[in-house]
Amino acid sequence: MVLIAVLIFLTSCHPMQRDDKVPTVEVSIGDSVGKVKGHVWPKRDDGSSRDITGLDDPCNITVHFPSGKAFSSWTNTVFMDQENRILKRVSIVPLTDRVTYLKAIGELERIARELKVDEHPRWKRAVDAWRKEKPAEDIPHSRSMEVPLENNINVWLEMKYDTKHNGWYVIVKFTIPLDEK
Repeated sequence: MVLIAVLIFLTSCHPMQRDDKVPTVEVSIGDSVGKVKGHVWPKRDDGSSRDITGLDDPCNITVHFPSGKAFSSWTNTVFMDQENRILKRVSIVPLTDRVTYLKAIGELERIARELKVDEHPRWKRAVDAWRKEKPAEDIPHSRSMEVPLENNINVWLEMKYDTKHNGWYVIVKFTIPLDEK
């Protein structure tokens, strides 16, 4: 819940313009947090790694997967979680501004195609159902679907309505189940 509250706060700031001069961050999900490039994982007073870290400035991020595949995107915000110094989750917000409901769905569909999960039956059913809905715009809403990306790696494709800024934003989370190594 704290992560969600922080994510909503950080993404409610004024939208940033895409910029080729923003920093680059590279991470490998399932690998040591010590190998994160472009960001130093914060430590506690006792020297152990904090469980969660984030970047609240725009950057280009590349997420590497155990198979050797990678996903690269501009992002407005990044959150990362670790367990036993192993990177378990990377969450990004790939849009510069709030968008309409249908544009948010379109962005998730684009990302699903890029990740090659767009043909997954659960994803297809979810998107079909979302396209038939017309959610109210005066209360918070969210839509999300988790699909397997590769062995022990899942991707959450999510969109949330921001009542303060009257639009939808997109979150993409790459995860390893926390009980998995």
